[in-house]
Amino acid sequence: MSKWGRYQKVPHVIKARQMDRSFKVESLEGTMTGGPGDWLVMGIKRELYIVQDRIFKELYDWVDDDEGPTGLRLRFEKGYEIYS
Repeated sequence: MSKWGRYQKVPHVIKARQMDRSFKVESLEGTMTGGPGDWLVMGIKRELYIVQDRIFKELYDWVDDDEGPTGLRLRFEKGYEIYS
């Protein structure tokens, strides 16, 4: 059996946007609902998830501005909006 070791998670740069209204996304866990102030996060494999503002600020540091993903479909209360 091998010895215990200390490991650090490899840092990855993700895309994220703070939302200004309620929204829903299809994630790996199913449909998730976010509210105003929550962050929509796209992982390195284009998976989507929602992170509350307080948690986002604890875990992530700003790197730089980005154009954002293309063809992303978000569901708002009054229908879909496509970011391209």
